[in-house]
Amino acid sequence: MDFAEYIARKGILETIVTTSEGPLCLLNTHLHAGGLHGDVETNIRCRQMNQILKVLVARNDMPIILAGDFNEHEMLQHPVHGPAMERLGVKDAAEDNPEPTMRADNCYGKRWFRNGHEHRRIDYVFFKSLYLAGLRLQECAVMARLEMPFLDH
Repeated sequence: MDFAEYIARKGILETIVTTSEGPLCLLNTHLHAGGLHGDVETNIRCRQMNQILKVLVARNDMPIILAGDFNEHEMLQHPVHGPAMERLGVKDAAEDNPEPTMRADNCYGKRWFRNGHEHRRIDYVFFKSLYLAGLRLQECAVMARLEMPFLDH
């Protein structure tokens, strides 16, 4: 396992917010990136995603916002997790405008492994049942043209 990934101890941050309409579950994650061992990294991300799916099932009675770095291009096209998220009613906040979140021209991206020369989307905001908390999606946009990028994507 890559050293940077080993020390990260990645997981899920869960916060339950009380709204006037009831609870709202906020989930944030950063899945394993990998880079050296191909199928091993994919397997690690699959196991991490299975844990997230368990949380989505356990919290299925409340609205959920799930956001983070999934390190997976075209996440909802994944043959296992895409259909599972669809069955749970999870929607992509950027469905109408899926901009890349990792840009090849980012000054930090050149310093990290596997960033290549193509733009990709690996960061997502997903949601389900926001109406239960009296909420609706208004806008989702990638702030990619910052004067100084925060990180490698």
